[in-house]
Amino acid sequence: MSNTENAELTTGALSHLSVELGTWQKIATAPKDGTTFLARYGQDGVSIARFTDNKPDYPLEYIDFNDDGSLVVNHSKVGEYCIASHWMPLPK
Repeated sequence: MSNTENAELTTGALSHLSVELGTWQKIATAPKDGTTFLARYGQDGVSIARFTDNKPDYPLEYIDFNDDGSLVVNHSKVGEYCIASHWMPLPK
């Protein structure tokens, strides 16, 4: 399986999982203590994310995909330019 196919499969699985778990909450209410959560962006994008102090200007850390489908840890600003719009807890 190619990296691109892996990326599509992972994104699809996370999207399906988020539907099963319940209600999305606004990203502003997400835990800021390093707790990992599901983050939603765009129409159907879902990633695993957390807030961290590692990069103060870009505190939201999330799993992203390179163009070739390989995984990378990326960072986003918060507020108007935040990549994520909503969040929900990870399943236990």
